Amino acid sequence: MNQGTTYRGPLGFTPAESKVAAGLAVIVLIFSLIAAYQRLVRPAPHYSFHTYVIASSENTELTGPESSGPQLSEASPQQAVAVQGLLNINTADYADLVRLPGIGPVLAGRIMEYRDRHGPFTAIDSLIRVSGIGAVKLEKIRPLIIIR
Repeated sequence: MNQGTTYRGPLGFTPAESKVAAGLAVIVLIFSLIAAYQRLVRPAPHYSFHTYVIASSENTELTGPESSGPQLSEASPQQAVAVQGLLNINTADYADLVRLPGIGPVLAGRIMEYRDRHGPFTAIDSLIRVSGIGAVKLEKIRPLIIIR
């Protein structure tokens, strides 16, 4: 070894630099393992919305369990929105939007983002400008929404 030159390891680091690099690598590894563990342990959020529709004949009087009065059944998403009334797409919040058929969390976020950026929708057909809403999806939700 020549005097005045510092020993460089196989990666070109001095011994002190190698120790710092190894320490940083260990820290990154520890934090990566902690993050992976938290993703495994943390329960996934569970959202459950149940809306019930009253199916009834002409007689809506409730007289008792033996009567043939109204019966409760779990509603489909289309029925749930229809029972609660038409959804105003300009004032609907995230929870309301994800209840629409074919509108998931990502698309609900895009609708809200579009509305925030461009102002309220002026027509139902203007929903087609939101990325992810095509003609088929628009026709599926058209009877369930209004613009006010």
